[in-house]
Amino acid sequence: MSMDNFSNACTHPDIRKFDGVRCCLACGTALFERQDTNHLHNAPLENSDPLPYTYRRLNYQLGQEVRVITLFPGRGSEDIFCDIVHLNLLDKPHYEALSYTWANQKGDSSLSKEIFCQGRSIAVTENCHAALRNLRHPSKNMVLWVDAICIDQQHISERNHQVNLMSSIYSQASQVLVYIGESSPSIDRIMDNLKGPGRTRGRNSDWEEFLETRWFRRAWVLQEVALAKSVELIAGCKRIAWTPQIIRRVAALCNDLKLPVPGVLQWEPESHKASDWLRVLHKSRNCEAGDPRDKVYAVRSLVSEVLVGKTCASMRRILGEYAPHHASSIKHGTEFVYLC
Repeated sequence: MSMDNFSNACTHPDIRKFDGVRCCLACGTALFERQDTNHLHNAPLENSDPLPYTYRRLNYQLGQEVRVITLFPGRGSEDIFCDIVHLNLLDKPHYEALSYTWANQKGDSSLSKEIFCQGRSIAVTENCHAALRNLRHPSKNMVLWVDAICIDQQHISERNHQVNLMSSIYSQASQVLVYIGESSPSIDRIMDNLKGPGRTRGRNSDWEEFLETRWFRRAWVLQEVALAKSVELIAGCKRIAWTPQIIRRVAALCNDLKLPVPGVLQWEPESHKASDWLRVLHKSRNCEAGDPRDKVYAVRSLVSEVLVGKTCASMRRILGEYAPHHASSIKHGTEFVYLC
């Protein structure tokens, strides 16, 4: 096989950047970004059912190896194509991280959609699919970390390994992109309002719909925002910078409207770690999690390091003081200490 034929057949599994140019070490091809990137998509054959994507194992010995996706350009309802590459966080790579909820506003978290990677399919939820569709650039690639795609969800030990890296993943991302869901007339008005000087408050019903999106209630988003260098909030195709000033403005509005202040509004990008568990748990009291233990695990990275290694008895005491109704769900204290 000639080198030209090899280049055309290569799926570019090992892409590095040299002097600003992305090159594939496997075939030696320079990959220049351009409007038409279909040659990189490796789309499945028309009228064929693509096989499920097979993940290449992470190298745990490297300490902080993760996967990221290169999200290829697209518009509207076009299929979503990406490539998956391995990176080591110790190398300080450039990428953005997605913060979202698996379930959509109706609570549907089924893997009902698919995206395509190297000619194979990856099943994702409707909300993840919508996030990628709205985030992708019409003419440029994006490098993005998305938990549902970058972690092999069928591999339990890998999931545990990557969850332990979550704080590093979000703190090292150049930006965290928050996708709260599809837009609506009410949410569009709020996004426009937040972009402006804020001289008018707008309709109460609009704010209620905005704050009732699932993202604002999710426990895991606390660290995703608090550890971020900067945050952009996205609803449908509308975007705003999620700055400390806007966070304080929305939190104050919640008080004016007599609405519960979502826990995520009590944490700003690059927040300092809190001094004790009870303070962190108090800030997250309005958050939701499928497993009560996740409400603690999700904020573990926001507590000072010296306080993370609590004893079994201490953690049971914290639970007893803070949430007795949650303590009963934890059958073995050692299990809780392992998480924390």
